[in-house]
Amino acid sequence: MNREESTVLKMVQVCIKKKEIKFLAKLILKLQKDYIEVAKLSSDGRYKETWTHAKLLDYLTKGEL
Repeated sequence: MNREESTVLKMVQVCIKKKEIKFLAKLILKLQKDYIEVAKLSSDGRYKETWTHAKLLDYLTKGEL
């Protein structure tokens, strides 16, 4: 496990101990929303939420699906 993974794991463990599940849920939803926003902007609006991450990367690097 690298340093970043260890840090995130500790944060999740603290949140669970303190019963901060809503905070974790909000964080995950925010990350998802931000990812979708960046995906749409980088693909000139062509991104669809059904795309896998690999499909998005193919589109961005090769211009194809």
